[in-house]
Amino acid sequence: QLTILLDMSGNIQQSVGDGKSRWNALSDTLPTIPIVLGGNDKINLTCFEEDILPGPGGGCAEITYPNGTLASSRDALVNYFGNSLAPRRDQNDVHVFEALNQTFLNVAEAEDFYLTRFRYIILVITEDDTGTDQSARAQSLLDTIGLEFDPDQIHIYPILYFGTEGSITATTLEEIATRT
Repeated sequence: QLTILLDMSGNIQQSVGDGKSRWNALSDTLPTIPIVLGGNDKINLTCFEEDILPGPGGGCAEITYPNGTLASSRDALVNYFGNSLAPRRDQNDVHVFEALNQTFLNVAEAEDFYLTRFRYIILVITEDDTGTDQSARAQSLLDTIGLEFDPDQIHIYPILYFGTEGSITATTLEEIATRT
């Protein structure tokens, strides 16, 4: 099971040059994810900005998210990722530490609930965290992962998209990638 934790803040629309924004470059890539995975795989999507976004489509879009394994939902997911997602223009706060903390706990809870040996992966696509007290919030996330982490089950692959090298976000995500 792959859970994508996706930054949908207004900041993702900042220019990266050549007439493209962060979102343009990212949205061109998202539809390839369901194409390259196997038919028995399942993709969940959680979107965030300051908080995890509630609602249909993992809070990412107005339309219902296509659930099920890729054998039955691949075409719908390719279309969803290619045509239904858009960042929220009015929200520029990014709180990746809280969003990843909650997503990790949700995945760990699903792992406990199903009691099956799935491989759980969280793919985090974000920019720098913009909240206050970043060090304490980053430490809370690392503590949660340290307390709940099952090395056979949950792997976290963070992508800091046009982030700041050496920032607290970069070093925390690097540490998470190392631990998991």
